[in-house]
Amino acid sequence: MKKLLLLGLVATISVSAYAQFQMGPAGGLSINSARIARGSGDAVEEADKYKNSISSQSGYNLGLVMSTGGKIFSFQPEILLAKRGFVKSGQEYVTENYSDNIDAIKVKLALAPDMGDVTYSNLFLDVKFMFNFGYGGENWRAFAQLGPSVNVMLNRKRVDAAGNTVIMSDENFDKDGTYYKTGELRIPDETQDFVYDVPVVIGVTLGLGGKYKAGPGWIMFNPRYEWGFTPTNVYDTGSNGYAKFEKGMSFNLGYLFEF
Repeated sequence: MKKLLLLGLVATISVSAYAQFQMGPAGGLSINSARIARGSGDAVEEADKYKNSISSQSGYNLGLVMSTGGKIFSFQPEILLAKRGFVKSGQEYVTENYSDNIDAIKVKLALAPDMGDVTYSNLFLDVKFMFNFGYGGENWRAFAQLGPSVNVMLNRKRVDAAGNTVIMSDENFDKDGTYYKTGELRIPDETQDFVYDVPVVIGVTLGLGGKYKAGPGWIMFNPRYEWGFTPTNVYDTGSNGYAKFEKGMSFNLGYLFEF
């Protein structure tokens, strides 16, 4: 037992002796989309339509990256400002309007013909906790990484092909699905009773990376894949609802100063 404790102490001292602390700016471009998790019942048809109308959208992230550890294992926390989203093509919806009556009235709604594609843009503050595993020499590192992220939504915006801001509301809309007011296009397929945004999203990030010693620090290249575990939007509640989740790839470049 004493030998094991002594061996653990020696290993801890050895790791600490070779541990490095690095910090610096990092950022890059991303390609983002969304996935749909559906329930059952009436939501299946609507969820499938939504899924088939989604295409990818470019974005970015920029922030501060820290790293501490040795050649084999390191811990890399990050704080990033990230813009992500997707493009949704205009198509027909099926939704439900509920009143004080017991019966639910199903109304078919179509997006305005001149609305075109709608671009969804979400601005997040991402806090990531990445664990890196790899190998390297004195002047280079190569690693694989995995870790959770907590993403706080700062702003959400939808813009149609004409540049109008799309407001999701059940206030004063026409039955053809359009309502123009002060330059804003309102569509009733996502009412406050039927959809709600999730302000904090939990996800996981999986990636590869490399570092090269240059000057007082390290140049870092870090492509990775991101997957949302919790939804950004929930449509209805219960088994008849469905939800949107984030997914995407990012390609980051950074420079980490060594301390």
